[in-house]
Amino acid sequence: MKKALILAGMLGLAAICSYPQNSASGPGSISRGGSLSSRPTHSVTLTWTASTSNGVSGYNIYRSEGKQRRYTKLNTAVVSGASYVDRDVLAGHTYHYVATAVGRRNVESGPSKEASARVPTP
Repeated sequence: MKKALILAGMLGLAAICSYPQNSASGPGSISRGGSLSSRPTHSVTLTWTASTSNGVSGYNIYRSEGKQRRYTKLNTAVVSGASYVDRDVLAGHTYHYVATAVGRRNVESGPSKEASARVPTP
């Protein structure tokens, strides 16, 4: 008999971080009136309360963009903590996230409640 993992409502959006356009960091210099700019960096940080179910080894994070809600797994390895940062996001886009708990033999729970984030335009 297989045990089901319980993961009701574990995912909640914690923060959206955005950095101003035309910001750059690192070594370098500008001479003769040139300018330095970089592509704005955005990220979405997800946090959740860890499952108390026995045998949970971590979590898988899924993201969807658009109304069809076709989720794509973001992580390559099981996320062991209770947070995840999605750095592959674009300004002006809305993303939808769900997570699953992963147990023994890589059995996944059903998805959490959805959390959505709209990344601001710089």
